[in-house]
Amino acid sequence: MKIISNHITLCIILLSLFGCSQSLIVITNIPSPLVEQLGDTKVLVKYDENIINYQFKSTNIEANESPWVIEFNDSHKKLFDQVLNSFFSELIQIETMDESLDDSEYIKINIKLDKFEFLTPSLASNDNYSVWLKYTIEVKNEKTEYSKKWVITGYGEQGTASLNQNKALINAIDLAIRDTGANLTIKIEKEMDFIIGTIN
Repeated sequence: MKIISNHITLCIILLSLFGCSQSLIVITNIPSPLVEQLGDTKVLVKYDENIINYQFKSTNIEANESPWVIEFNDSHKKLFDQVLNSFFSELIQIETMDESLDDSEYIKINIKLDKFEFLTPSLASNDNYSVWLKYTIEVKNEKTEYSKKWVITGYGEQGTASLNQNKALINAIDLAIRDTGANLTIKIEKEMDFIIGTIN
């Protein structure tokens, strides 16, 4: 297990273009949600490999377009670290869902990236890049047999009027990640009474 720090420094977006493929690196800025933190509440979180280090590779989308390689690295993980650390006093990353603590004052969260999709202007027949993200989040407490599955999504769209295609797509990804963070925050606030009930 390793303790995840509350202090996360995130940078703005970097991008690059290499050879015949279009390569982008996602490093996004996730603001900390302004929410009330639960006192002395531990969370054991397991991240799917695609959350920890995700690379997307496309085949040729259109005959006149080069393939895309998008390096998310740990951008997804930083998103969830930021949101969860805003709500809970201690976030502990685990390797498997079988890991546990000696006391029962905690919940487990398992997070998976289910889907990353995007549309280019040529496919959408407009001037916008559109991005969709979909995650499955399982929240459970084994002692109380509480178990819930959440589906959290994010959407981002960016026009190309004043931007090159790389910058437009990376901005759309950034918006989708931020939208995911906002939707997760809303979901946790909505389910907070149930979550508190599992650890009391």
